[in-house]
Amino acid sequence: MHKDPELSDASNLALTWLKLGKATEARALLEKHLVEDDPSAQVAAAHFNLGLIEQQLGNLGEALRHYERANEIEPTSARRNKIDAVMNPRRPQGSAQ
Repeated sequence: MHKDPELSDASNLALTWLKLGKATEARALLEKHLVEDDPSAQVAAAHFNLGLIEQQLGNLGEALRHYERANEIEPTSARRNKIDAVMNPRRPQGSAQ
């Protein structure tokens, strides 16, 4: 398992772009650098970040796919919680049923 500094940098930059409202650009950057041949913690983080991006874009199916892939590579409770949140969204308090 090797570390890919380009993937790490791309992942960090993608999160910055996401915060700046550039989700489409963030997704394209991560997809360009994501290589599945070495499932590492970096690849898991990139998938998790792609999940965040897809979720912000309203693509919940794609978000869930990336969250699940991240959790397959490197299971964590935070990733499991994100999967649960996407699968079982809660209504805001005070919303009509």
